Amino acid sequence: MIQLYKWLHERKIRPRLDMKIEYRDGSSFNKGISPRAKPAPGQDYFVANETLHIFELSRTVILKVVNNSESTAYYPRLLTNSRSQFQPKFRSIDSINPIPPYSDLLIEGKLVDWEECLPRERTDVGNFPSKEAKEELDLIIEYQSLRKKKYFTRLVGDNTSLEYLRTLPKNTEFKPA
Repeated sequence: MIQLYKWLHERKIRPRLDMKIEYRDGSSFNKGISPRAKPAPGQDYFVANETLHIFELSRTVILKVVNNSESTAYYPRLLTNSRSQFQPKFRSIDSINPIPPYSDLLIEGKLVDWEECLPRERTDVGNFPSKEAKEELDLIIEYQSLRKKKYFTRLVGDNTSLEYLRTLPKNTEFKPA
């Protein structure tokens, strides 16, 4: 009987949102010569391939939020860890519209970084962000049940672990994405 109650409580009463992040196309733009660049010794001009340049790396990020329960999730809100260096900029979620049972919500975002290096040493967009940066990812989606109880789903790392929480973690600071 207790197991049946737990199953009903987890599956029927509470909404359960899952998240998955995908990295799509990206680009690398040359934004010009670095202010720290110096001309080659004995020359008054810069040699393009031997001068420090500033590059803007950008990559499209898609966050897929799926309601895997029979309950509607109301007032969804996306939060990011403010201490993490890996901060994708997502478009805002319309928190007025609920997420119906067994449906999904796609949230598009962009990850931008700057690097200063020689043109031949610039980062390949396919390897951006790095594994270390992906492991720093920390996202939470906050939502409510029909009875106005708040629930949280936390995505830590690169699709490595999902946590279903009743309260926000105390040791971290989260801000709206």
